[in-house]
Amino acid sequence: MRIADAFRIGLSRLDGKDNARLDIELLLAWALDCSREQLLARGDEELPAEAEDRYRAGLNRRAGDEPVAYILRRREFMSLEFEVDSSVLIPRPETEVLVEEALRRTRRRPALLGEMGTGSGAVAVSLAYYSRGSVVHATDCCSRALQVARRNALRHGVAPRVVFRLGNQLEPLLAAGLHGKLAGVVANPPYVATGDLRRLPPSVRHWEPALALDGGPDGLMFYRTLGRQAAALLGPGGWLGVEVGAGQAGPVTAILASAGFGRMVSTRDLAGHPRVVFGEAPK
Repeated sequence: MRIADAFRIGLSRLDGKDNARLDIELLLAWALDCSREQLLARGDEELPAEAEDRYRAGLNRRAGDEPVAYILRRREFMSLEFEVDSSVLIPRPETEVLVEEALRRTRRRPALLGEMGTGSGAVAVSLAYYSRGSVVHATDCCSRALQVARRNALRHGVAPRVVFRLGNQLEPLLAAGLHGKLAGVVANPPYVATGDLRRLPPSVRHWEPALALDGGPDGLMFYRTLGRQAAALLGPGGWLGVEVGAGQAGPVTAILASAGFGRMVSTRDLAGHPRVVFGEAPK
């Protein structure tokens, strides 16, 4: 079977799915152990039997709604490649807005930072990678997720500067005695209202960890605790930055303001939606 024929088979198998062409290119490149750019120049070549078997297996998994990132076990974020599996939320391009704003606030100079709910470690590792010398204390309540995050920190050479701690929200950082010592805290907390989980696409609803999605009855549960905990951890001039879901920028701003944060601002993603909220720590 030629590579071009394999592509046509993929289009038929994934008919009706979003981003089918991109998924097929990624699966074929994965099966052939080559880049997408190399793949596009090899359309008339024969697909080796071993690669065909791998491709068909990946295609079947994708047809069953498993995300391509879990099949490939990797996802690009902030121009870095991260290992992912079903224990962690797949990093989204929208979350890069959170990282870029945090880097702007540190001016990429060394800083002591905290992160809640690190998952794959994409945010913490990216902050440490691009802000040379910064140290990030990152938490997660899932030990499997922290294993993935530690491997990603090793992969990108920042393991000595990212401290991973097991526990709920920012409690491990409070227990570690970091009160008043952090320059900034970031978080992409679960923010989907419990009742809305069933409306998520099957690839999210059935595959990605509910712990990383379920934000309680109104989707805002974690922000309430996060504001109080971050206020205790931040030093003078410190800041808190959080990702928010659709329509949540206003309510989250109010929640953080009630915890004492001031000079609240929101930043939009490339689609024009308010995506992150930042505020300065109480005086």
